[in-house]
Amino acid sequence: MLPDIQPDQLSDRFACVDADVTFRSCNGILFKVHHKNLDTHTEAFASPPTVPSQNEIISLTEDSDTVDLLFQYIYPRRQPNLKIIEFAQLAKLAEAAEKYQVYAAIDICNVRMGEAFAEHPFEVMMYALRHGYKDLMDNSERKALELSPTAAFECLPLHTYVAWELMDTFFRPDTMLNGWTCLQPSTVISPKYLRINMIRKRLGGFSALYPRSLLQSHY
Repeated sequence: MLPDIQPDQLSDRFACVDADVTFRSCNGILFKVHHKNLDTHTEAFASPPTVPSQNEIISLTEDSDTVDLLFQYIYPRRQPNLKIIEFAQLAKLAEAAEKYQVYAAIDICNVRMGEAFAEHPFEVMMYALRHGYKDLMDNSERKALELSPTAAFECLPLHTYVAWELMDTFFRPDTMLNGWTCLQPSTVISPKYLRINMIRKRLGGFSALYPRSLLQSHY
């Protein structure tokens, strides 16, 4: 006997009768929006060569909570308060905003992710690396260096964790008792300088080890 198939439900917020585009979240919620808003506020949803018919439903990989937040940024209304949502939801929204190029959401998500790097350094580091936010990458990586390998293992995908540990081992300095570090017999530099230099090297090496296609969000 085949399992019962639950019908799609309609979003409470995005259910306009005059909407001309319908999206389905990965958990089966339908969002009816206006193509003109998509065209003016996003890049990925801008007018294709053939515009979908009103009866066509476009499936998205994001869940309904993320889609609901994202589509609020394509209408002239008060935007969501991202200070009160959980970090996991913020991270999913930030990825969706970048994926679909919803510019109004990209900027505020970047600000909020920047505020969260102290508590979630590994997640913010990966977000910054995927989307080219170099300053945020540096800040979050400095914080991540203070945490244990266990914390890295819990936060990073396996292939990324392996890369992190390889780079950390490769660039780990030999530190003398006085707190200074020798790179070569004739070169002595301060720990602060070495730390910054190590981060710069790892940023390039980390990206080279794992190209963008392997650094996709794991939420």
